[in-house]
Amino acid sequence: MNGIRYVLRTIAIARLWFSRFIPAQARTGGFVAVSCSGLIALMPSGVTFAREPEGVNPGPNVTIRGCYYYEHDNFGGKRREMPVGLNRAYVGDSWNDEISSIACSYGCALRVWEHRDFKGAAITLSGATSYVGDAWNDKISSMKPICGGNIVTNPRAFISGAGKCLDVHAPDQRINGAKVQVWDCNGTAQQTWGMQGKTIRSSAGKCLDVHAPDQQSNGGRIQVWDCNGSLQQQFEWDGRMRVIRTGAGKCVDVHAPDQQSNGGRVQVWDCSNTQQQTWDVRAQ
Repeated sequence: MNGIRYVLRTIAIARLWFSRFIPAQARTGGFVAVSCSGLIALMPSGVTFAREPEGVNPGPNVTIRGCYYYEHDNFGGKRREMPVGLNRAYVGDSWNDEISSIACSYGCALRVWEHRDFKGAAITLSGATSYVGDAWNDKISSMKPICGGNIVTNPRAFISGAGKCLDVHAPDQRINGAKVQVWDCNGTAQQTWGMQGKTIRSSAGKCLDVHAPDQQSNGGRIQVWDCNGSLQQQFEWDGRMRVIRTGAGKCVDVHAPDQQSNGGRVQVWDCSNTQQQTWDVRAQ
């Protein structure tokens, strides 16, 4: 808790210092969003983003709560178990840079690093991954299993018809009611989302949410809120129509006059196939 207070205090000081040098419009989203994103990323999150399973599905029968990792792709060669609660700061000389596929039990994922002691590049893999990919094949040196909690697969960005990204106002991304807007795409945490069931979850562990009293009304505001399974947190991205529909049957919409502007308001509106209701998905 002291660490969290320290980070929050640091962010507040940074915002005050930058406010002397940048115009008010820049402070409302982008500059602070980018400047503070690294600090915010240090805070704990309720969501673990994992790569979507590749290859065979469901893959091997994993009889432990955790994961197996394999010497070769397609779950071939030697196998070793990685039960939850066991973290390997070093996989050992016989396994270092030798792993090519992994399989995890339901609700579990494996976080892997390129160097020992959990250092260097990292990736989280879930389900049955028959091949870890060229970038990771025979390059894994340390790992931790993750089970339970909120494991969301396939982190992504939602890109508007005007080429902006769905974005949470960075300083408030862990606060209920934080503004959801569009902003220049920059790959930061506040623009990273995952689908879990019919929810769209932010990297800060909040759910995309329509202000409940307004969810049937055009112009109802979209925000983030603690995930609670309510109707106003149900969304469905239709890849064929390229729209995001709400549980109340509206479409996620960018306020038309602002769709080219950073900080443009995101709201709900009757579905109309307009540019401001068009959304594409891109892997983050």
